[in-house]
Amino acid sequence: MPFKILETVSLAIDLPKHMLLKGCLGAVVEVYDDDVYEVEFIDQSGRTVLLPLVANVLRRVTRGVTSS
Repeated sequence: MPFKILETVSLAIDLPKHMLLKGCLGAVVEVYDDDVYEVEFIDQSGRTVLLPLVANVLRRVTRGVTSS
């Protein structure tokens, strides 16, 4: 099932280049073709990070629990 705009997601992998670790929470801010989503994260220093990511590196978050 595709993610929706403003849906909370978590990372399924580490993205060390962007200082984001597996489990970091973000919000989908744009939906592109081919299961690509623009996701906004806040890193550990409080910096906003916007990244286009494919669906397979994201996990749905429901009631504070990440689903796999």
